[in-house]
Amino acid sequence: MQSENGIISVDEKKCSACDWCIQACPYGGIALDPEKRIAIACDLCGGEPKCIDSCPEEALQLVSDDGTAEKTWIAALEKIPSEIERLNNLVKKKEWATMMAEAEERAKRTTQKLEAINKRKNIPEKPKQT
Repeated sequence: MQSENGIISVDEKKCSACDWCIQACPYGGIALDPEKRIAIACDLCGGEPKCIDSCPEEALQLVSDDGTAEKTWIAALEKIPSEIERLNNLVKKKEWATMMAEAEERAKRTTQKLEAINKRKNIPEKPKQT
């Protein structure tokens, strides 16, 4: 059932785990809970999606309408060919240092996001390896 604010809720008493909703969702926002055997849908974390803040690549955004979502999707798809070409060129030229630097930067961003999440949840940091 979809509420007025666009959030989908699942009536657990009625869900038979048939998976029709999963197949019908064009956004991949519905899954089957493996333990409860009922459909689960993104509830936007009560209006403040945690995945957006947690994404180390800052690749996620909340859009309010299908038109904006489609424009964002098309813009992302248009970038793919040039990124593939860039990566192919790096491989062909054996520019491993550049690729490793990019990977290290991505790992650094991921670590920073995880540390921020742990601080919000009051989870102590692991000691740094020397």
